[in-house]
Amino acid sequence: SVALSGSTLVVGVPWNNTDAGGQNVVEGAGAAYVFEKVGGTWQQTQKLVAADRVEYDGFGWSVVVSGTTIAVGAYFKNEDDGGGNTVLAAGAAYVFEQVSGTWQQTQKLVAADRAEGDNFGYSVALSGSTLVVGVPWNNT
Repeated sequence: SVALSGSTLVVGVPWNNTDAGGQNVVEGAGAAYVFEKVGGTWQQTQKLVAADRVEYDGFGWSVVVSGTTIAVGAYFKNEDDGGGNTVLAAGAAYVFEQVSGTWQQTQKLVAADRAEGDNFGYSVALSGSTLVVGVPWNNT
């Protein structure tokens, strides 16, 4: 998945295995790469991963950027926003905010009525301060 806003490009890689530093392999945890256009050239400035990354989350399946906010979908995520209450493939979306030139995870979103196989985070859209998260197989 890809998203573009001004001079910021975000590329999702849902089956990426390494952390933000390119180490600590977690099979299929996913990532999103941030590029900035500087002097006519796109340069990678950061690699985003979920703070609670585990195997096969699908983090990066969907991405969106608008101004100083990036949202990343992880449609296979099993745990809720507190890191517990495992529900297979219920999904999640992560919000990153740009603070002093660095993207920082500020929130993890899950549906209040999450159910197995919902795949919350399969798509994401952002306009101003409104974030919409797609749930293609809502089961409740």
